[in-house]
Amino acid sequence: MPLTVFDIETYGIRLGFSGSISNTQITLNGADGEGTAYSVVIKFSSNHPLPEDAYNASARMYLSFVPFQHLPHYVDLLRNEAPLKASFNKEHPAGCMIYTGHETPGEGEE
Repeated sequence: MPLTVFDIETYGIRLGFSGSISNTQITLNGADGEGTAYSVVIKFSSNHPLPEDAYNASARMYLSFVPFQHLPHYVDLLRNEAPLKASFNKEHPAGCMIYTGHETPGEGEE
């Protein structure tokens, strides 16, 4: 399984609607351990079923579709946790993950 993992270095959040269609998305940018740059674009939608995820190899960009109600969880992680990593499977796009580094239990917020 060709799992790609990269450190999230920057992110952008775009909120909006065009009529009843959501234009809300989060873009994650970073590089893997070899310095190869990747992007993940997470589009939030209330449509069912969600479109299938896809990977664009020439742009090194993973496109993921997530239910709109998950947006606050993503924003919370991006704003309040560090370091963060993202991972996805290039050959079998079926969702990406965002996760924290190792923290001491009970570390709490400062």
